[in-house]
Formats: sequence, structure tokens, C-alpha cells
Amino acid sequence: MTDYFESDRITHRYDALIRVEGLRSVVAVPLIIARHPVAIIYGAFRGTQVIGDRIQDFIAQEARALEQELVVRRAIKTSPQSDGTQLREQLRVAHNQLRLLSRTITEPELRQAIERITLQLAGADNPPAAIHSPLTPREIDVVSLAAAGMPNRQIATILGLTLHTVKSYMKSILSKMHAKTRLEAVVNARRAGLIP
Repeated sequence: MTDYFESDRITHRYDALIRVEGLRSVVAVPLIIARHPVAIIYGAFRGTQVIGDRIQDFIAQEARALEQELVVRRAIKTSPQSDGTQLREQLRVAHNQLRLLSRTITEPELRQAIERITLQLAGADNPPAAIHSPLTPREIDVVSLAAAGMPNRQIATILGLTLHTVKSYMKSILSKMHAKTRLEAVVNARRAGLIP
């Protein structure tokens, strides 16, 4: 809607909060899991701009990707193989921590040793080939953290990057992994043995 306060199609329950933020044009997309709405993703402008198809499509795509991720997480939690799942999750956390640690080490041999361990944790059968992966080391850092369910802003904070830079890396990752969503990029990176 181009003017939240003029719309008669909403409840206006949150008018006070919306006014404080100075928002006018708003788009909302529900997250639906098992035919039940569980959350809503909002996008807004402080002016009365028309929110076109491109913005609506982008927010809808992000909502669908998040729905998929939530469904997968729910399935994992209810899986009878939860012990194996928990072990895989611990492996992924250790992989992320080692990758981040390697960025802080200046001694080349120690850094290379840690990088070899991260490749082994990722399941790379041939570590030298994995070093020549389609993703740069920084892109692997980004996709590893995305695989842990972190949003771009949190990834930016952890890696000491700007949000714009992380978004740029994510765009490159999607292209290189031939993926349309973050979830697909993560799956393809795992299949390629780049992350656990």
C-alpha cells in the first residue's frame, strides 16, 4: 500500500509504532508453514512511493526461502536421527569457528593447517582440488554462516564487513552456485564439498 495511514484494508493496530518510525508505504508477506501463518516479513518506505512488482517479488522470494529453511529445521528437530543431526550441526559450528579463526592468524603454516582441517570437515575428498573451488575464501565464509541460519546483517557483523559487501558476496555465491535462493546455494555448496 502506498499510504499505510489512509488504508481501510488493515486493522491499524500498530499505528503508533508505524508513526514513530515515520513509515508510509508498506508491503507485507506472510510466512506460511503447514498452511498456518507463522510470521510476516515487512518492507517499508518513509515516503509514499509505489512499491512495485520487483520489490514485492523480492520480498516474496525471501519469504519462500525462509519458509523452506524453517520447514527443514522443523523436520530436523523431529527426526528420529536427532543424534546424527546434532553431531552434523556441531561439525558445522566447528567448521565456521575454524574458518573465522584462520582469518586472524598471521603465521602462514598454522593458517594453512587450519584451512586443511576446514576442508576435511567440509568433506572434501581431494583438498587441493577444493582449494580451487568456484568460491573465494571469503565467499565460503559467507555461505558457511548463511548455512548456520544467520541473516546478512549478522554475517556482516561477524566478518567485520558492511551489509552491502555481504549482499554483494551473496549475489556472487548465488551465481557461482547456480542457485536462485540462499538455501539452494547452501545445498549446492555442501554437495560441492565446500562446507559441511
